Amino acid sequence: DNSIEPYSNGFIVNQNAITNLNVPEDGNNTVAASSGFGTSAIYDSIYAEGVHIIVGIGGKVGVSVDGEVFTLVDAGFGTSDVRGIAHNGVDRFVIVGAGGKVAYSTNKGATWTLGNSGVTSTLFDVVYGNGKFILIGTGSRTSVDGATWTASTYPEAMGYLISYVGGYFIAGGYSNG
Repeated sequence: DNSIEPYSNGFIVNQNAITNLNVPEDGNNTVAASSGFGTSAIYDSIYAEGVHIIVGIGGKVGVSVDGEVFTLVDAGFGTSDVRGIAHNGVDRFVIVGAGGKVAYSTNKGATWTLGNSGVTSTLFDVVYGNGKFILIGTGSRTSVDGATWTASTYPEAMGYLISYVGGYFIAGGYSNG
């Protein structure tokens, strides 16, 4: 399915190929945005604090104030994939990805500081709710600041996505059992 789904503030990502970014031109058409990712996959996106941030394959992180032209920034992941991004609703973005890497930004994604997740396996997603960030991969971990993480009792199985809805954390994944 190559459907185009709306994101916050008029930002649109092609959900399947997820190498294309589009922004609304009028009620019926979209125009391509300049992500800076080329043909690299975009895994996640967010709009908060007046900026759009996209993350993806090969350690790429793009920041935009208009959702049309993105500037690539170095988040310290090297070529390790960045899989998820979350915001605390105030002033902090957190990203997670391959090799257990985590980083946070307090200046709208302009610069990133690496944290320590305490794991080396891929982290697939991160969410903020109820005063804390929760990341998910093989198991889960929690943090109040995105820098220091502790083991969590939330999802025990392999998880690929996590959301915070109506006061509840909802995780999805699979089990080989």
